Amino acid sequence: MATAISQTVNVNPTATISLPEWLTQKTHLVAGMNRHQSLPEALRLTLPQRKWVEGHLAVLEASLGFLTPNETSTISEVGNFLLVYTNQNLSEETARARAYAYWTALDDMPEWVLKAAIRRWHRGDIGVDVNYSWPTPAMLRDACKEVLQIAEGQAIALTNLLKADNAETFSDDHRREMVDRLQDLFSNIKKK
Repeated sequence: MATAISQTVNVNPTATISLPEWLTQKTHLVAGMNRHQSLPEALRLTLPQRKWVEGHLAVLEASLGFLTPNETSTISEVGNFLLVYTNQNLSEETARARAYAYWTALDDMPEWVLKAAIRRWHRGDIGVDVNYSWPTPAMLRDACKEVLQIAEGQAIALTNLLKADNAETFSDDHRREMVDRLQDLFSNIKKK
């Protein structure tokens, strides 16, 4: 499901935890707003921006809904990841034991989360304590949990941004006119 959606909106689910600068600024602004406030007119989303946000949110939500791990793909991803860090010939038994240790640590992490965590690891974007010379199963698990937290937070932030962008906005002239009408109404009530 996530793959079909990602192809439609041209977003890679593994990279969904990276937002462009223009979007990060808007989500931070909305985070500090009252939930009934709307974005100022100058900061509203353009139609292409709105489509991008909606597509990105669809991929995030589909990815977060697809949390079924796969043992074969997990071990394969971890195997490729560890090839970078190994500097010795491993016996088949040692390799099998390490694969089992990683599977035990990651048996509840879907492939897209693991791929995103590995990508962030190689880029040095991991916010958890890591040993870059040899990643332990627990370190890689923490990196995966960080990816899930980022993805869930982004889904909330983008949903709030779309709500704030859809909120009814009134021009300053319209507001002044409404205030004048209310004042007239109250002044007429006082006269009676």
